[in-house]
Amino acid sequence: MYNSNGVFLWWMVGQIAIDVLDDPDLNPDGIWSNSGDSGSVVVNEADEIIGLHHAGDATTGYASDFGPLAIALDVWL
Repeated sequence: MYNSNGVFLWWMVGQIAIDVLDDPDLNPDGIWSNSGDSGSVVVNEADEIIGLHHAGDATTGYASDFGPLAIALDVWL
């Protein structure tokens, strides 16, 4: 991907968008992505790591799919 000046922009494949759960028992603050959360793992309901959090706001967070990321970084759990 290139910008309008022809400079290559890197981009990420396999991105996950995650919305806030409207459940005060699971998320009492109602916030999913906050300052300092980047680098946190994202787990599913089976406690499996599915992503690595990297951006977001109070209502939506973004993560890289952990499968391709683990292969690229040679990380195995």
